[in-house]
Amino acid sequence: KNILNRPEGGVNKINSVIRAIFRYDKDTIDHDRINDNTNPSEVLTYLGEQIKDYSSVDIKPEAIKRVLKRLKKMAQANMECPCCARAFVENDEINAFQSRILELSDESVSELMVTQDGVATARDAIERYEKWRKTISENIHEHIEFTRIVAEIKETEALLAGEGQAELKEVEAELKLEEEKLADKREMSNELQGLLQTVTSLHETGTRVWEKRGQVKEKKEKLELQSFAKIDDPRNLKTVEGDLATASSEKEAAYTQINHLNNEQKTLNEKISRV
Repeated sequence: KNILNRPEGGVNKINSVIRAIFRYDKDTIDHDRINDNTNPSEVLTYLGEQIKDYSSVDIKPEAIKRVLKRLKKMAQANMECPCCARAFVENDEINAFQSRILELSDESVSELMVTQDGVATARDAIERYEKWRKTISENIHEHIEFTRIVAEIKETEALLAGEGQAELKEVEAELKLEEEKLADKREMSNELQGLLQTVTSLHETGTRVWEKRGQVKEKKEKLELQSFAKIDDPRNLKTVEGDLATASSEKEAAYTQINHLNNEQKTLNEKISRV
């Protein structure tokens, strides 16, 4: 909008022409027709009418006399008006017509004859109107675009002031609801992250238990070898049996705990993937 309305732009050039027309035709212009809000196309129509009116003033008196003389001859020959083809019934009618033709041919009384000053004024007016018409024609596309943009801005402002406010409140309400949902999911994510850390810690503990089980198994095998070497020693046999029972219990407990931890980790991973 500001680019189109720049001082040297087409919109301001057209506005300047309209103001110039106001000043030049201040005594005759119809301000209800031509004003600051008039569409440029209507101003072009007005200028065309003015040019046409002033162009008729620029006809030379000699040309007017020749036309009137020819009309007079046609009336005498046909006994009718050459303009409207109405027949002359009485001699008074033909005499009145001829008298009127003589008046129009007399430069001192004829309204068709214009003085040289009048002709100069008409030519000056035509030159001005032609110049203004050219300026408007060259810049009317910018004025049309400017008018369209101004209308769109007004429409947008009206929308924001009316129905737009209701739509804006609805969007704000939806945004607030989504923010609340996001906060809930963020809280759930934090809880699941904490649980995952716990499971990870338990898994590490299970791993250490598994390693411990391996150590127990290795010790059991050594004890079995010792028992075979000293099978006749009751004390050594009883010790071996106790160690084997303890190792078997620890092994079963380790298996149970590891399976439980694996199941918990799987459940937590599924929950986290759904967040």
